[in-house]
Amino acid sequence: MYTNLKRLRFLFFLTALLLPLSLCARAQEPQEQDVQEERELLAKAIYACTGQVSFCREWRLCIGELLLNRVASPEFPDTLEEVIYADETYCGKVEGYFAAITPDSRAYAAADRLLAGERVLNDPSVVWQNCHIYDGGVCKSYYDYRWGTIYFCRSPQQELYW
Repeated sequence: MYTNLKRLRFLFFLTALLLPLSLCARAQEPQEQDVQEERELLAKAIYACTGQVSFCREWRLCIGELLLNRVASPEFPDTLEEVIYADETYCGKVEGYFAAITPDSRAYAAADRLLAGERVLNDPSVVWQNCHIYDGGVCKSYYDYRWGTIYFCRSPQQELYW
């Protein structure tokens, strides 16, 4: 009887020890899924803006960083999905097109680097990309013979960022 009681206490101890660990593991699963979904969305957006064109790696990183800046910005929606599908943003206007995109390894590599914390612009107020200069001023620009000069510009509402 004493041995059975000892075993029961041991099993209770193990259960009490392992239950929080299993709950913790379950709590992490959705976070890992969220990270994978964010990686996929970011890679798709980078690919949609650069496609098969041989833009340099830094250009791809700037595009992704600008999207992440928009997510963090008070001027734009709070999630990457909402930023991508916003009316004024990139490829989100044509949802069927965006859903069908299969990013290449360069887009995934850029997304991975950005999600790991790498930055090229190093300015959270850079939230605009276009072929003309916005009122907030230019942070960085790139030239491509097909696209011309693309500017990565700061928000004109600098007081929101500092």
